[in-house]
Amino acid sequence: MNNNYVILGKFLFLFGVFLLSRVGYCDSVHGYDSLVKNWIDIENQVNTLNSEWHLKRKSMENYLSLLDEEAAALKRIVEQNSGLIGEVEAERLDLVQQKNEMEKSQSALEAKVRQSLLSIKDLAFQLPPPLNAEWNSRINELDVDLSSNSEKLDLIVDLLKKMNHFESRVVLHQASMKIETLDVQVKQVYMGVSQGWYSSDDGAFYGYGKPTSEGWKWWHMESASSELNQQLNPKDILAVINILENNSEAELVTLPVSVNDKLSLSQR
Repeated sequence: MNNNYVILGKFLFLFGVFLLSRVGYCDSVHGYDSLVKNWIDIENQVNTLNSEWHLKRKSMENYLSLLDEEAAALKRIVEQNSGLIGEVEAERLDLVQQKNEMEKSQSALEAKVRQSLLSIKDLAFQLPPPLNAEWNSRINELDVDLSSNSEKLDLIVDLLKKMNHFESRVVLHQASMKIETLDVQVKQVYMGVSQGWYSSDDGAFYGYGKPTSEGWKWWHMESASSELNQQLNPKDILAVINILENNSEAELVTLPVSVNDKLSLSQR
């Protein structure tokens, strides 16, 4: 555009010269002065246009420079955001993977807890009656369908602790037993969870018990001796009961036991 203004100026100058040559013959000073004034006005207009163009061009160049800088800044932001988006996506995928692994672990834990509870229930009916009653009371307190795995695990641990405590000592328990058609008050002696004996106060009723695949079972009087393959004497049972009740000095008392049967979670 600057070149156009220059060309226009030259054209106007030549045109002015042409006019002057054509009116050279005029002797009128007034006509000549008028032409010179018109030429000066035109020249001034050309200079003004040139000045304005230079100012506008500078302004446009500055504006274009600012646009280039802004475009470069936007490009850097896009590149940075692209990297950030990649990191966020990677973190999201990692969290999804962790969630899937936790769900798998949770499912595996739930399966193990469920199996442990089934084993606990299978074991419960094989335990000595006093411990069996205590276990069932605790199991019935827990709503298996609504309880969390943590609550179920706490229950299993508590039951096993009770079993371990029962197993580690000689337990004396008073109970009413159904013997044939009679309800008889007896005292029971348990040696851990795998052997038990009972006797009435007069020794008329006595017997031996142990866990079987059908649950805890009692043998009464002579049938107990047959199960043990040796004679079971109620006097020996009463002697042990007396020691436990009165904290008397220990004396050697022999009670027959069965050593071939063991309590097992796999029985039943």
